[in-house]
Amino acid sequence: MPMGDPEPKSDMPSVSVVVVNWNGIDVLGECLESVLSLEYPISEVVVVDNGSTDGSELLPSRLIGERAVAIRNSKNLGAPVGRNQGMRRAVDSGSDYVFTLDNDLTVACDAVGELVKVLEADPSISMAGALILFRDRPDVIQSAGNLVNWTQNLVRTLGANQELSGQFVGCWDVDYVGSGAMLTRTGFIRKHGLFDETYLGYGYEDTEYGYRANRLGFRVVCVADAHVWHRPHTGVGRYTYRKKYLESRNAVLFMKRHGNAWRWTKYLTFLFLGFGYAAIREGARGNLGGVWGKMHGFFDGLRNYEKRAYRLMDK
Repeated sequence: MPMGDPEPKSDMPSVSVVVVNWNGIDVLGECLESVLSLEYPISEVVVVDNGSTDGSELLPSRLIGERAVAIRNSKNLGAPVGRNQGMRRAVDSGSDYVFTLDNDLTVACDAVGELVKVLEADPSISMAGALILFRDRPDVIQSAGNLVNWTQNLVRTLGANQELSGQFVGCWDVDYVGSGAMLTRTGFIRKHGLFDETYLGYGYEDTEYGYRANRLGFRVVCVADAHVWHRPHTGVGRYTYRKKYLESRNAVLFMKRHGNAWRWTKYLTFLFLGFGYAAIREGARGNLGGVWGKMHGFFDGLRNYEKRAYRLMDK
């Protein structure tokens, strides 16, 4: 049933949905409409707005009305901070689970129910992610979860660009799932905390969160029967200076937390080879700014420099 029941049935675990928005006028409406169509009864929809100026900050109250809980920030605080604000609200309101959803995704009507089913069946699972498909190619996989492999991008995405043909069944263990479509136990949050907010802007905060859960002995899984559809590059672009800078800086932060001698050797080898390859490939496409962003982010991450990241988030 769509958000139809004002409260979840007493015998069903309660779920809060948290959507973080920043200038998503072209995507947020469709995202919220899909939330309204969820079959699983939702306790509340928390929309955290990171200082939008395009009118999208007005959409939650217009589409959801009093069922929406609006948290409005005066400026862009980044995805980790925004998600944490919404997740704190879910914990404080007593929800059993929190489903974090990016504003450029739409969710299948049965997806949350499928995720709840998986977590209810196994208490060792701390968080479960949906199978992410492309919005413009709805049967093509963008991500079926991720494994940390310590190369220049740190991770390998399962199923990327494969046509969905039954190759993924049930659920499977991964190092992390994208926080843009993830169901997490609030019990895990209460005991082990939220996203690390030193990962400024966005990028690798969900990598760290899932990796942390695994190190604590919890499972992180991706679920085949839970589908969402993503419209990529609607926020920071595909290969912009800002995108590559924030990703690169946060990747170094992850390495500082979890790297050892072998991991650093592998990461740096791939990274410096990747700089040269990116300069040639992306330079030919007119994206040298993104290459410079990647380099600047790497060196700023090494020296713990934050001012440039904060300036980029304000743009």
